[in-house]
Amino acid sequence: MSKIKLTALPCICADVFYGSEIIRPGGEALNFAAHASHFKDIDVTLLGVVGKDKYAEAIMDSISKLDIDKNHIRIDERYQTANNMTYLTESGDRYYKDDSWNGEILDNIVL
Repeated sequence: MSKIKLTALPCICADVFYGSEIIRPGGEALNFAAHASHFKDIDVTLLGVVGKDKYAEAIMDSISKLDIDKNHIRIDERYQTANNMTYLTESGDRYYKDDSWNGEILDNIVL
């Protein structure tokens, strides 16, 4: 039986928790690839772009041990890695403000 070849693209980003040093890697493509990598009959490739910053480091560290082909994640030093400033209510629920999202790197992506 041959393996399924799966490519996840393009949203790789980080949730940054306001007022802390907490960075949580995510984005639709990253989350999908990470989940799919746990199945032995799937070859997973993650295709996307990150900046050269602490968000990219957190993302790459988080997937370093996963069985994902990371050779198609490009570094674009002109932009910050896509990120979403995440706020917490007193009860711990997440919320976002209108200007929370910084996805300029994805607005200008060239695959």
